[in-house]
Amino acid sequence: GAKGRFAPFFKVLPTERDYEQFHPLMAPKSILARYLGLPVVQLVGGKRGDMRSVWKRNGLDKHYSFEELWFAFVATISRSYGVETDGMFQAATVPVSDMGNTDTPE
Repeated sequence: GAKGRFAPFFKVLPTERDYEQFHPLMAPKSILARYLGLPVVQLVGGKRGDMRSVWKRNGLDKHYSFEELWFAFVATISRSYGVETDGMFQAATVPVSDMGNTDTPE
């Protein structure tokens, strides 16, 4: 929440509208339709399809809209670093790196 430990981190993250302006995975369908022949557009469609399957298969559709899940997915992968833990490769966010890379005056 607004007073939680990670509230300052969440406050400086890009909004959904911000992502729509610069991230291919969040590009509006009308924009993607203009570039159907490009591999990145096919990648976006494939990722959305994969995530839609995960959303339904795991019952997430009972709790979250697909748009909420998609935004969380894009926000997470765009802010993550690859780390190795006990021989497994995983994604991890590092809040302090985002907090130092912001243009807000706070």
